Amino acid sequence: MDMGGGYLTDGKIYFGERDVAAEYWSPNGGVNFANGMVRYDMHPDFLKEFTSSEYMKVYDTKGKDGAPRIEWTIPVDKFDRFNELVMKRTWIPYGEKG
Repeated sequence: MDMGGGYLTDGKIYFGERDVAAEYWSPNGGVNFANGMVRYDMHPDFLKEFTSSEYMKVYDTKGKDGAPRIEWTIPVDKFDRFNELVMKRTWIPYGEKG
């Protein structure tokens, strides 16, 4: 499972699947975000632990081939567990596909 982004506000960290995360990057890091994103390759247990409506929001099904566009909201006190489930992190510069 891949996800990108990572933005802290209100004691929560926001991550989205690639289509959602890509909405927040720009060539010069505009909209208060970086000029790229971090791709997180997650352990399958992430979906077991973070799929409740408390953590996961499905925006629509306008992703590639009708895939759902999803954002996760992880409270800061759950971030250690999130990090335990990260298998790999990769920086994706603006304009590159990851």
